[in-house]
Amino acid sequence: MSNYSTNQSKKWSSLVLSIFILFFLTGCNYAYKPEGLDRIVVEISPYKNKVENIQDVDTTKFDFRPFNNGSLVNFNNSYYIFKLSTQADIENLQTLLILPHYFDDVIYLNDSFEPIDRITRNTYKENRSYSSNLLAFDISEKNFYIVISNKSKRKVLFSFENSLKVKSYDQKLSFTFVAVYAAILTLFLINIIFFYFLKKINYLYY
Repeated sequence: MSNYSTNQSKKWSSLVLSIFILFFLTGCNYAYKPEGLDRIVVEISPYKNKVENIQDVDTTKFDFRPFNNGSLVNFNNSYYIFKLSTQADIENLQTLLILPHYFDDVIYLNDSFEPIDRITRNTYKENRSYSSNLLAFDISEKNFYIVISNKSKRKVLFSFENSLKVKSYDQKLSFTFVAVYAAILTLFLINIIFFYFLKKINYLYY
């Protein structure tokens, strides 16, 4: 009976582990493929002011220079401001997607340099159109600004995307994360149950 239970436990663990690996690999294939790279003109300048008073900053004092979209930026715990403009049709609400999805602090400002939205790492924010898995902003202007801070060097890529496509991608990505965590929790609970009934410490090491 003990050997049978052990074999059953291993089968369940292998099954759950296989499902976990499947969802993990599926998530890895969910890398977003931007389509609107050619729709955006990007300029960059160091930002040395305090972000708390960002709405009072004079934008004419920035030394904006052309930025090759997708290039490496040496943040080193400092802020950089990006001036973005597009000639794309924005009669319908569109989405600015920033890749990769992980920066310490990202502020979206309109053409008048008024803060519209802000995303800070590990900080939950209600009433956003997108999950915390994405750095995405709904925009309705052809000229706007993005201020970004990060601890280390990182490539910065901006893309002007269709809102429905980005939201669909966001939902799939969120589902994948939930499925992976559910598989891990299931694997953990199965081994706890077998350990409780069979009193074998080995189940805690699977």
